[in-house]
Amino acid sequence: MTNKNHILALMLTLLFLFIAGCKSNSAYVYKVDEHKAYWVKPARFMNNKVVTQEIYGADVKSFQVMTDPKFAKDNAHAYYSGVPIPFADGKSFKHLGGEFYADDKHVFHDGKVVKGAKASTFQFVGGHPLYGDSLGKDNQFAYINAVQFYACDLDSLSVAYEYDGDPSYGWSKDKLCVHYQGKKVDDADPDSFEVLNLNYGIDNNHAFYEDKLIVGSDPSSFSTLSGWSKIDAKDNNHCYIKEQKVDCDNPMPNKPTAKKYKSKAELDEAASKLAAKWLIQNRVIRKASLENQAYLLSQAVSYLGDNLLSPKSVKDINLTQPGLPKSFVLSPTGLFSKGYTYVLAQQGDELITYNVFHPDVYAVMKAEFTASGKQISEPSKILSTYVNNTHKGSKCRFQLGKCTENITRRFPSGETSTRRTQYNIEFENGVWIKRTLNAKQSQSVQVSVYDKFGLPVYVAQAKNGALDYEYIRDDLKVHLESVKP
Repeated sequence: MTNKNHILALMLTLLFLFIAGCKSNSAYVYKVDEHKAYWVKPARFMNNKVVTQEIYGADVKSFQVMTDPKFAKDNAHAYYSGVPIPFADGKSFKHLGGEFYADDKHVFHDGKVVKGAKASTFQFVGGHPLYGDSLGKDNQFAYINAVQFYACDLDSLSVAYEYDGDPSYGWSKDKLCVHYQGKKVDDADPDSFEVLNLNYGIDNNHAFYEDKLIVGSDPSSFSTLSGWSKIDAKDNNHCYIKEQKVDCDNPMPNKPTAKKYKSKAELDEAASKLAAKWLIQNRVIRKASLENQAYLLSQAVSYLGDNLLSPKSVKDINLTQPGLPKSFVLSPTGLFSKGYTYVLAQQGDELITYNVFHPDVYAVMKAEFTASGKQISEPSKILSTYVNNTHKGSKCRFQLGKCTENITRRFPSGETSTRRTQYNIEFENGVWIKRTLNAKQSQSVQVSVYDKFGLPVYVAQAKNGALDYEYIRDDLKVHLESVKP
């Protein structure tokens, strides 16, 4: 193989080792000494060694690990696998049962807010301990994990148990209805309903695959088969894959046969082609995302209307006035990384601070602004840590034309570095365009749309004809769903 093919084949091998390493060891623990708290996790490629990750800013005096060792809390925050949980209040954070947690205002599942759930009335109903499946309810709705759904009768809501007495995964029922993952199973009789496995159930009249009725099935003879079988289930009349009837002797006649490789060289070449194809698709998708950018920008400008920030309205920015977002999420698009959650922590007369959360950063980051919208500092994720980028006067943020700014990068360790960057900033059709001009730095173009507070609604950066990153705010995301053709 050529050197390029060797590299591509190595990439696939490393991907396999990464996946295998993730599943091979689950000995994750918290560790606390006199000064710091840590999340200790096994290394992905070296299972006999561990990686100790500092949880920056944790209060060690009040830090405590909870019943589920993935969770911990201190007087200010709660943590899931070492990462601070957005919106969680450490003082009131508690375990409700299963994978449900709550503080005074929110209910959480798997470290994320359960939308619409009322913490004051929420109850854990039951769940499957092995699969981490949890059923709960408040005074209005039922919840399977983080999914809200209508139960026909909340008072009688319960987990649907399997034939061996274990709680099922995803199945629930009340005295009137049966549900699978929150979807009502039409025609299912809750009084006679039995769960067979993760996907199949029966009552006196029918068999069901998840929330779908299996037409023509015979529940009295219906049974499921092991994962090694070519079919999923059968009765006296038919064989089934999922809810579909199939030929018992030849259930998958059109299934392609796997190619057999005669040598390691053939296998290496196939792996190289697969990796190369993935890399090409990655670049194509990023370029296609750049082509879709014009649509997203026009929608963002249209959505904001009179609340759009323009050069003329910069002087009117006032972050102390009512209407400042209490929280918002910058969600990634396409192939890009995970998003950022901003939660308002302080709205003073002179300083406005947002706590910033990222699911890969073991810290609560900070974004600070003056009341007039000048950005004092903004966080930037680097692997599992971050830096705070401090702007002296933030003079280039909304200044048109060429502008030079000194940006100081401060790491959690206290180390700092200062970078002098020159920009050219333009404003066109509601969009702010910022180009880096430094010869020694990678040339990039950042395009952004801001609301009247100077907070981003859309932000993206492109290099070499492809998007480097792209984020849209959660309220714009909802708007885009509403206008989708």
